[in-house]
Amino acid sequence: MAESTTAPRFCSICTHQPSSKSSSSNGNISSPVKSGAREFNNRLDTSFVNVPYSPPTASCRDWHGSEMYEITRRMEKMLAAIDDMGGINDESDRVSEQYYCKSCLDRIADALDEHSSILTSECRTYDEAATREEERVDSITGAVSKLANNFNVDSAVDEENAVEWALDQFNLEIQALTQACKEQTNEIEMLKSLMQEQVQRSKVISSQEENAFHELNALDRDAYNFTEESHHIGNMCSSVFTEIDSLSRVKLISIPFHIDASQNGRYPLINNLRLAYRTNEKANLNREEINAAWVQAAQLVAFTCGLYPNFHSSLIRIIPLSYPCAKIQMLTTPSDGDVKSKHVYNLGWDLQAGADDKNHIPTISLVAFLSLFSELASHISSASNYEAPPFEMTRYSIDGADVTKLLDTDPAWSSVVYCIARNLHWLSKLPVNGPCIL
Repeated sequence: MAESTTAPRFCSICTHQPSSKSSSSNGNISSPVKSGAREFNNRLDTSFVNVPYSPPTASCRDWHGSEMYEITRRMEKMLAAIDDMGGINDESDRVSEQYYCKSCLDRIADALDEHSSILTSECRTYDEAATREEERVDSITGAVSKLANNFNVDSAVDEENAVEWALDQFNLEIQALTQACKEQTNEIEMLKSLMQEQVQRSKVISSQEENAFHELNALDRDAYNFTEESHHIGNMCSSVFTEIDSLSRVKLISIPFHIDASQNGRYPLINNLRLAYRTNEKANLNREEINAAWVQAAQLVAFTCGLYPNFHSSLIRIIPLSYPCAKIQMLTTPSDGDVKSKHVYNLGWDLQAGADDKNHIPTISLVAFLSLFSELASHISSASNYEAPPFEMTRYSIDGADVTKLLDTDPAWSSVVYCIARNLHWLSKLPVNGPCIL
């Protein structure tokens, strides 16, 4: 029997033609091709040739439905190819005559394994998503039940009505929150307005504070200047008081008046002029010298009266610089009237008149001089803490001797003149105090 010959067979996917030896040895005799390689390639070109993704993990949460559809479509194509390779067809019972090489079969198997893993992982992810959705529904149902219990709603209401009721409650709460937000917004606007007012007040207060600091600085400068001026004035006052203290130690009266009234049997001297009551030809003591000596005594008393402005004698005035001798003016009040009479007496001799030929000065003028001198000494002793004069004086006596009872020729007048000279020496040695000068 002649050996039958068969036509060469090609792979329906890659058009690979196996060797005859390989075919005869394997006994793989294929049926006639029912569908072409191009159609089957179109089924599997997106299934196992290009797999651009890795199997998703269980934590994946962003797997889109379109990608799932593509994977499912590829699996359907793979299953159709398996059906064709196995000779199973829904339309006829004929066995497929398509031929597939081993390489293509391995590729189809790998693709099926890969996509099976992807589908398994995706199913797991969807199971987890479904579980979470069930938990969320349970949570919503529990919340609706709690709201129904809180607001005394019939629990027999179906789920849809309960959800609608819950939504209404949520809407009411949202409206209340919206109203509260509006109120909060209005309050915020009011607070902003108050904040602006406070900012303006703060600016005004800052300006006033700055002005206050400027005034305080000016006041500090004035206080510093006042302190400096006070210190300067204090130094000046200290200098003035020092000068006054120095002047108080100066015996000013003793400068122009030098009196020597020592007890040596000589006449008392005032500026080297003999002070006496009567002339003495043996001692060459004439009227001119006695007049000049009493002029010096009158000047001393008048000068001292000027140092004490508060001292006033109501009855006696002394005129030291009249010529040729000093004069004393006395006011007397008659017993039968209120009109005072004025009398002027010579404290010495009036040499121009030529009628006075007595050898002694008028006793009335010595009495008036003693009266004025005693008033001045009493005022000085009462106004200051100075010691009293050496011989006590009154208006009409000195050292206990009443001058109104002495006759013109009484030798006691020499003692009276000596006591007056000693008291004049006391007067010339008095220091000049500030109050006296002022």
